[in-house]
Amino acid sequence: MKEKKEFGIVGLGRMGANPSRQALEKGFKVAGCTLGGVPDELRRMGIIALDAISGFRNALPAPRIVYLYVPAGRAVDDLIEEIADVLERGDIIVDGGNSYWGDSIRRYKQLRKKGLEFVDLGTSGGVEGARSGACFMAGGDERAVAMEAPVPAISTAVMQLFNSRDEKKTRARAIDVMRNEFGGHALGKSEPAERERRTGSVGEIVREAEEKTKAGVP
Repeated sequence: MKEKKEFGIVGLGRMGANPSRQALEKGFKVAGCTLGGVPDELRRMGIIALDAISGFRNALPAPRIVYLYVPAGRAVDDLIEEIADVLERGDIIVDGGNSYWGDSIRRYKQLRKKGLEFVDLGTSGGVEGARSGACFMAGGDERAVAMEAPVPAISTAVMQLFNSRDEKKTRARAIDVMRNEFGGHALGKSEPAERERRTGSVGEIVREAEEKTKAGVP
């Protein structure tokens, strides 16, 4: 399938702006829309700055690909509803905000009824990864995934997948292991990483392992 060299992005904060920068540097045509207006730096780099969601219809050729880089939750549903009224059958909406997998399935079914494609794109690597090359976990129909622009996971979606399959904390153990030098996460000594591991989603597992080590339990 021919590679698409143009796409749109809604949400040009730190996560959404960096994939845009990378794409523009590689010769992609990028149209962007964000609250507060498109940053001047991206305008100078050549992004097509849109003042409203409705602008994507004329800014991009069909089939259009529009990425969403907004916080997971209700904001994604509201945005999808708005943009679905603008796009045409065969266009693709890509959610890069690490949404809960159950919400992604629901959104996929709703958009299919309108003739639109939906891809859930779990994104990992943080701001640095988004700038230089992130890790992705894509879910959607084969055609839609194949049509995605190759731009720049350990994600909330991965955690929820494990959570739905077992009750033995395998999910947290797997995430803890995969975080070691994967997707921009630190390997070895790193005070911020160690602090996050103790207080974040895998904190319970980390603390249990430390207690066993101190007690000499294998």
